[in-house]
Amino acid sequence: MIKTQWIQFAHGRAEKIVADITADMPHLTQTGRVNTNIGQQFSYRWYLDAGTETFLFAAQFAMAFFIFGLTARFALETSGEGWESHQSDYPEPFR
Repeated sequence: MIKTQWIQFAHGRAEKIVADITADMPHLTQTGRVNTNIGQQFSYRWYLDAGTETFLFAAQFAMAFFIFGLTARFALETSGEGWESHQSDYPEPFR
């Protein structure tokens, strides 16, 4: 199962929502440009739980929007609107 969700930075509570979601994601990667300093353009956090075979990530694109992803061997319930299922994006044996 693979699902994604996105949120605009302009959302009134975006910073709080992202902070709450990424609080337990210990791995952080921030990118930069070597030829000029144009600020933070892209970063992502991720977490892998080997016991449940679950992977989560949060990607930030400058101060514009965030994308969250969840993948697991089993179907997880996701609450709220906007979660996009990607079941049809990969071959039958992996569904």
